[in-house]
Amino acid sequence: MRNFAEVVRLPVPVLHAVDLHQLLQQVARLMEAAAQKQNTVLEIAPPIKIPPVEADERQLEQALVNMVKNALESLGQGGRVVLRAEPHPLQLVVADNGPGLPQELQAGWTTPFFSTKPDGQGIGLTLVREIARQHCGQCQLETLDNGWTECRILLG
Repeated sequence: MRNFAEVVRLPVPVLHAVDLHQLLQQVARLMEAAAQKQNTVLEIAPPIKIPPVEADERQLEQALVNMVKNALESLGQGGRVVLRAEPHPLQLVVADNGPGLPQELQAGWTTPFFSTKPDGQGIGLTLVREIARQHCGQCQLETLDNGWTECRILLG
């Protein structure tokens, strides 16, 4: 557990005005090659007018990269990943149309070291959750009735 605590110990966020749509574009550029490699469509939803948000851009970028990586891993080959920002409530969302998280496992993803992958370490979403907390927010992961799985960072 001590090693785990070291992994998720984050520096205090350095806050400045962040354009969330521009941040989504940066993450999409970073992850495009990985998506193309597995024939997955990676897209950004049309922008909704959201004023700049006081946040640590690097930490939010890391959280989004982890979220997209998880979505790509759950898809395997093909499928779609959509990134979007929403104003009410203020949130960043990564959605995928993969197999989803089984109902019986939906509560377990917040447990340190929890992973559905045989070789997974269960640290990626824990880091996302900690970044959300440092921004006075929370992280949610849910498979919806329409079959899409959404990982959301709700910002405080």
